[in-house]
Amino acid sequence: MTFPKDHNLTTMQRVLQDPDLLLLIFDTFLHEESNHKGESLAIAACVNHTWFAVATSVLWGQPSYPFHEDITRILTSIPQSRRQHYASRMRILKINERRAASMHTSFKGVNFPLVKNLELALTCEIHDQQAGSIALYLQPALETLTVHDEGDYLNDDFVAHVTRNCPHLKAVLFASPGTHLSVQVLSDLFAASKNLEEVSLRFNDFGRLISMNPLLQLSKLQKLRIMQLISPPASSVIFSFVNLYNSHPFQALRNLTLYADTSTVSTAARLFSNVQELSLSVHGADSSFLRNVASMKNLTTLVVQITGELPFAVDDMLALTSLQHLESLVFSSDSHLHPTSFTPSEFDYFCSSLPSIHHLDLEACLVSCPMEFLVSLSYNCPKLDYLNLYNAACNLETLVKVDGPLFPNLKTLILNAVQPEVVTEELAIMIGGAIHWHADSLEHLNLGDSRFANFVEEVWEDARG
Repeated sequence: MTFPKDHNLTTMQRVLQDPDLLLLIFDTFLHEESNHKGESLAIAACVNHTWFAVATSVLWGQPSYPFHEDITRILTSIPQSRRQHYASRMRILKINERRAASMHTSFKGVNFPLVKNLELALTCEIHDQQAGSIALYLQPALETLTVHDEGDYLNDDFVAHVTRNCPHLKAVLFASPGTHLSVQVLSDLFAASKNLEEVSLRFNDFGRLISMNPLLQLSKLQKLRIMQLISPPASSVIFSFVNLYNSHPFQALRNLTLYADTSTVSTAARLFSNVQELSLSVHGADSSFLRNVASMKNLTTLVVQITGELPFAVDDMLALTSLQHLESLVFSSDSHLHPTSFTPSEFDYFCSSLPSIHHLDLEACLVSCPMEFLVSLSYNCPKLDYLNLYNAACNLETLVKVDGPLFPNLKTLILNAVQPEVVTEELAIMIGGAIHWHADSLEHLNLGDSRFANFVEEVWEDARG
């Protein structure tokens, strides 16, 4: 892009015809909050040749929501003779399941040299010839590749083509690959993609594909910050293998999602000492894996999703007191409760290790909440702004007698309010007012489904105005 050489133009005319300045203006405009910015850029493209070139470059290169959802479909409606002109400007390409077959046919012979973000749905509707043509989308500029494979088309040829032609990949997200992808080819992809920052693998045949060598190659990546290994559960053997052959695995990894049994989590925890955000989906016989998780001293976020019946021992929960930097702690469940029988002194010790916590969700493991528990949370966790103890029965009548305020920073409170033997309007008003006084910044309150709980919530709403 060059500045116009006509010296008779005014300064404003020069600005309005300079492609570099127009690009800056249009790009800034695109990122402002507006529901009609795509339409306005389309109008700008009609002003003159210069504006057309710049506006279409921005409009097709960085489509805003909801336009980015339809830009691929819109390209198919453009005459074949003009299709390449716009395809050359696109940086995002999404081909979903419903239109996959027709789109592959429409894009035959069209190149997408600037596409950085590619999302493909490979379905059974795609014939072999069309499946082969998707290699046209795999250009050197590609940085993010998302593949949803519903037709067994994520195979060795496809992945090998990615390895050869996409040296700048930063993110790979594969979902449901079939039986035609081999361990070796997947390993080669990870070994060659030195710039990978994010990997998400949702495999049906997880045990076969995420075996020792692919995980070992992932552990060597120096820029990998986010990794998701999602269902079915991984095996502890592959993590032991990595621990044996890589003394400094996953050095850059900060965010990990892992589906595994409790014994596998215990083995895997040794590999992820630098992880700060950990999300686990676990099943197993006991909660001792928490002791190994507690060795991950850099954790700021810990989310544990429990499947099946898994009891939580108090000693295992107390092991988490070594995680002094935790800001968010969540224990959730698919359906079962996993009660942890804290004494008031044990719970106070547990809370004392969470000085930085602001998000606490013990819905799955706490079934009783004496007022001493709330007092401990108030004293030890001054930054708390979200508290979910939904299955913990709490007698809120005693809240009226507690000195405070308890939670000046709390925004969300979820409890299971015990319904008193005699429900009166006066009592509900007292409790609703007490909640507002103890947490005057509260924005969301859920006390259960009982008539009494709903009454108190209404009083609290009135008290906060």
